[in-house]
Amino acid sequence: MVRLRPSVAVGLCAILGVAAGCGATTDPNDESVASVQVSGGDAAVVGGTLQLSAQAKDGSGGTVSGTFTWSSSSATVATVDGDGLVSGVGRGSATITATETGSSVTGEATVTVGVASVAVTSGPITLNSIAATATVTAEGRDVDGAAVAGVTFAFTSSDEAVATVSAAGVVEAVANGTATISASADGKNGSATVTVSQTPVGAAIAPAAASVAIGGTVQFTGGAVDANGFVVASEPAVWSSDDIAVATVNGSGLATGEGVGSTNIIVTAFGFADTAVVTVIPPTFAAHVQPIFTARCALSGCHAGAAPQQGMNLSAGQAYANIVNVASMELPAMMRVRPSLPDSSYLVHKIQGTQVGVGGSGDRMPLGGPFLSAAQIDLIRQWILAGANNN
Repeated sequence: MVRLRPSVAVGLCAILGVAAGCGATTDPNDESVASVQVSGGDAAVVGGTLQLSAQAKDGSGGTVSGTFTWSSSSATVATVDGDGLVSGVGRGSATITATETGSSVTGEATVTVGVASVAVTSGPITLNSIAATATVTAEGRDVDGAAVAGVTFAFTSSDEAVATVSAAGVVEAVANGTATISASADGKNGSATVTVSQTPVGAAIAPAAASVAIGGTVQFTGGAVDANGFVVASEPAVWSSDDIAVATVNGSGLATGEGVGSTNIIVTAFGFADTAVVTVIPPTFAAHVQPIFTARCALSGCHAGAAPQQGMNLSAGQAYANIVNVASMELPAMMRVRPSLPDSSYLVHKIQGTQVGVGGSGDRMPLGGPFLSAAQIDLIRQWILAGANNN
């Protein structure tokens, strides 16, 4: 076997023009394709086009010459011609592939196709009562304005204090005002205006009937109402009583019992009216008088306990027996409570502060104040006037 020195071998390789096995090196002019890069975008619209381009790259990332064929993974979403021009066909995603013809090396781009625009087709909406509903309809469109089937929309309201909207596009009125309802799909938006403007169709008052003691109060609410029974507040209600000797009512619907009997409380607005019946009953001892004694008089060191002031225990269960037809210790000639005669009842004079004027003595009660309100005093007087019953 003949062995050649390296220098001889190199010279032989040069003479023979053979590289393999003779210390070969990479040809700097080698333009073999290592990869294909696809560029131009990743979004298209139905009926629109998107131009893609492809470049062949060698192993060092340099651009080399190449020719390409193009294909789409889903022709129902997007097609592509021989020059890389993508046409949007339907909503979805498709993989667009560029294949370098000489090397079969490929490059890809994922293109998402969506609608070109969104239109709210139901138009402006007006709702004339609170809780009224209407459905917003929308459609996705291609570049030519034709409807695209199968589009699902996301609905939002610009002001949920005026109107809300469900996932299905059902709008519900919340309060008078204006809101914008938007429908969105594939990054496109359409909108419509919703106006809530209550229309009065009648009047309503609540409660329909109530009982109140003389001097007591009951709150009525009401006014003109819309088709769903919600009060239309844009015009203040006017309140009145058929018989102010039985009950009066203020501008806010607060009725006060004035005398025993029944009368109508009337609310009027927008030309509509409704009535409720209020019955004024004499105050009862258990429900009206005793709670005053318990809160203001039957206190430790006062009119409660084993040794109450003036021997008058006003605690629940004992107060009635200690006051009705019982002579006052300060003015024995006068009963503490004389049924039907409040001005001849010493308890009334003590809480009014008029005890000295009828021959009594001592301080006004409750001792040191705060004293009973005029309404509380009148309630006790009315109870006595009605017979001071243990009811």
